[in-house]
Order: sequence, then structure tokens, then C-alpha cells
Amino acid sequence: MIIMKKTIFLSLISVLAFFVSCSDDSNSPEVYENTFKGTLLYKGAELNSDAECGVHIIDNVATVTLYGVSFAPAMPAMDIVIEGLSCAKSADGYVITGTDVLPSVAGRPVEAYAMSEVTARVSGDTFVLNCETARGAIGFDTSLSVVTLGNKSFRGNLVVGDFIKESTVSVGFDEANSVVTMVIKDAKFAENMPLTIDITLKDMPFAVGDAVTFSAIDIVPYINAEPEPSVSYTFASVEGTMAGDALVFTAKMSESLAPYVAGKVFEFEGELVTE
Repeated sequence: MIIMKKTIFLSLISVLAFFVSCSDDSNSPEVYENTFKGTLLYKGAELNSDAECGVHIIDNVATVTLYGVSFAPAMPAMDIVIEGLSCAKSADGYVITGTDVLPSVAGRPVEAYAMSEVTARVSGDTFVLNCETARGAIGFDTSLSVVTLGNKSFRGNLVVGDFIKESTVSVGFDEANSVVTMVIKDAKFAENMPLTIDITLKDMPFAVGDAVTFSAIDIVPYINAEPEPSVSYTFASVEGTMAGDALVFTAKMSESLAPYVAGKVFEFEGELVTE
């Protein structure tokens, strides 16, 4: 009888432990934590195209941290912590909101950047944040396609009719005048052409959006190192796009040129050459 009572007692302990364990699991907070890389914005303009932002969520409360923020060249970088934000689950992530939020830096509240409204959304690998302050909006976005200008080189296939040749194309941007100069290096019009030439297309207007687009009509190129443009190689049209690490363009020569170049179409698609 004693053995039976002991067995029943141990069974009851096991059942109780099981229910306690289940109760502990159901009471465990839901935790989400991630660090995103993207573009930091201030007053609608790009501040840093390689910024980091951390998101930490426990149940329905979120903390967002903007790392290494500097609003001016001489201003030291700081981590801005935005705490106590409301969080709700969405179909593909989380929606984060807050009003009258006081962010902190190094554990101290910063009145200068008090946020009247904070809205953010986590959607898979995408995180978008907007904070309205008296000094201007502060934002973060992983989905922006940020375009950086400057002198770049791209390597890829240059197609002229049936002839395909690997070539390098360099581009240089004059931001003050919104024009781009492009150099097609070692170009050939046909496989049996004995020599290659460098074709320089100067001062083509460009525009910046999600990508850089440029176009020009009736553009007279410079050939090799010649000081004067060569009318006998005039291009009727040039259209191109630079997005991220890729350059694509089409350039059609004038129909009124000599037969071996008249109407020739150059097509190029290449990737950025990294040093």
C-alpha cells in the first residue's frame, strides 16, 4: 500500500510539473531583434547611405536605435535610442508607432530632437522609419536604391550587330552642370576591324532618381586622343541607365555616315569594376 501511494504521489508531481512547464512557456514574452543596413535621411535628404538601425521588440513594446548619427560634418557621431514605442504584429512583420517620444543619447534624454510622431514598419528584410521632430524629419529606409555619383568603370560585353567584345566603359559625372561623360574603351565596329578605338561621348545630360539615367541626340564623339570631335562618327542617339553596380546603354550611330558605320548600334551591359 505504501508503494502504491508513493507511485501515485510521484505521478501527481510529474503532471503538476508538466502543467507548470506549459504555463511558463505560454507566459514567455515574444522577442524580436534585428539590425538593418540602409539609408539615413534628414529633412528628406540622404545623410548616410550605409547606416545601421537596430530594432528590439518585446511583446508589444519596441525600441529603435539609430547608430552613428551625425547631422553635420563637424558633429560627433552618436547612437540615438528611441524607446517605449507601441508595436503590433502585421501580416508580414510589425507596425511600430509612437507620439511625443523623447529619444536618448548615452542614456540621457535629448530635448532638441523630441519626436512628435514616430512611425515604422518591419516587413521581412525591409525596415522603414520616420520620426517627425521640430528640427526636421529623421528617417531610415532599407528599400531605397541609393545612387552615388563619381568616376566609375564598368566591364561587360559590348555588342555591335553580330559582333560581341568584352570592353570597359568609364563614366564621369559633372554634378554642377548635370552632365556625364562616357568613354567606350577598345571598341570595334566589326570582328575584322584591324584596330580598336576609344570613343568619348561628352556632356550628356543626366537625371537622378532610383537610378541615374542619361540621354543625348546628335552627339559628336572624340576618337582616341584627338583634340577635335569626329563628325564622321556622329551618334544619332545615346540612352543609358546606371543603377547600383550595373551600367546599361544603347548608342546608335547616324544613318548618314559612311556605309561601314552608318546605323551601327552599340549595346553594353556591364558591372562595376572594383579596385
